[in-house]
Amino acid sequence: RILHEKEVINKCLKHHRLNKIEKFIQEVFWRVYWKGWMEGRIEVWQNYNKNLRSLISEYSFGEKKDNYYMALDGKTGINCFDDWIKELKKFGYLHNHSRMWFASIWIFNLRLPWQLGARFFMKHLYDGDAASNTLSWRWVAGLQTKGKNYVAQSWNISKFTNNKYKNIKLNENALPITDKREYKL
Repeated sequence: RILHEKEVINKCLKHHRLNKIEKFIQEVFWRVYWKGWMEGRIEVWQNYNKNLRSLISEYSFGEKKDNYYMALDGKTGINCFDDWIKELKKFGYLHNHSRMWFASIWIFNLRLPWQLGARFFMKHLYDGDAASNTLSWRWVAGLQTKGKNYVAQSWNISKFTNNKYKNIKLNENALPITDKREYKL
């Protein structure tokens, strides 16, 4: 925590009008919310790490490794996803929309565990934050808000990339991942 959220917001407001940076400020507040949520439910972080250890072994050395390494190398054949892999590795950043689309494709199209995607983001994102990252991946999967997942839509990606990526074949009817565990405050 080199920079406090309040410091970041105040500095931005000195240089930009609120109506121009409101979405950015909302994202800062989401990070604050996710930190507080996770601090009150530390077992989520513990379970993530516990599951991650076994998944790393299973997907790095087992029969599922080919699909996993194709994703990590940006060789899935899903052009937008492959470009985002390269962008993330090169620049250490992805726009918020791209992060959500990426996670959705990772989970629901490539059928890779969200934990491995969250780990990949933390390895490459300059602004990576354990709580925000972990809980955002859980949200896309449908675990954070049980039964409500985020599914990337081809029309949405096309619209917000100025038609750079059109007619992407995606699983747009994916069901949320289920987990019976409850995390109480």
